[in-house]
Amino acid sequence: MAVEEHMLCFDYFSFHLRCLALLRRLRDVLDAKFRQYFGDEYIENETQLVFLVAYIFMVARGTAGFGEISKLRSSVKSSIMIKAAQVVREFIEREGGVEADKLGTVSFRWAKYAEWAEKEG
Repeated sequence: MAVEEHMLCFDYFSFHLRCLALLRRLRDVLDAKFRQYFGDEYIENETQLVFLVAYIFMVARGTAGFGEISKLRSSVKSSIMIKAAQVVREFIEREGGVEADKLGTVSFRWAKYAEWAEKEG
């Protein structure tokens, strides 16, 4: 009985660079808001880009807290969350399929190699 082997190769480095590009875009679009809430030194270098996600949720939570206090829950929306969602949506529309397309190509090549290797014995 032959055992089929499957291998999936994923380009984590390329994916990492794509994620950094998204975080840079979020920083660029939301910079004024971040400075308003956290001051000019909210981020010192690119190694701190991951903090942006927490900052977005912190500001959005403050907006939600205001809505609860003022009893305007349904009408109070977080502008930073709306802007961040728009940036992410545009990024996904533009680059969302890149890594998936790479996987399809790699998987296809691997399948062809497996067929060839089986024939060659």
